[in-house]
Amino acid sequence: MMAGLPGLMSADDANCVHWEGARMGRIRVQRCGRCAQLRFPAAPLCSKCGSQASTWVEIGTTGRVLAWCHFHRAYFSEFKDKLPYTVLLVELEGGIRLYANPAAEAGDSMPVIGSTVTAVFEPVNERFGLVKFR
Repeated sequence: MMAGLPGLMSADDANCVHWEGARMGRIRVQRCGRCAQLRFPAAPLCSKCGSQASTWVEIGTTGRVLAWCHFHRAYFSEFKDKLPYTVLLVELEGGIRLYANPAAEAGDSMPVIGSTVTAVFEPVNERFGLVKFR
């Protein structure tokens, strides 16, 4: 995801707490109130025990690259001017997996699968932010 995409982040989005956390430099995910299973994206039920009880918790910002790819085709018109762009799949604590862009820093090469990355946060507006990794 990239800044300025309409409809991806809204106050009535189930993941609103996650986007607000990213604006403050934190990664927030849901934790089941019964079995403590972590989950993201937000869901009304725990996939492990089926409980509807959940809270939002902050997790660590370091993870491991599981996969990455370069997109050369714009599947959404909002991405057309960003081509080509890269998406990482990063596994964080508790098994949480996030798709995110790498932080844009001059001279950086793509991470090696299995390498350790750390989250950086990009403001989208005064309320929401994006998680990226370097």
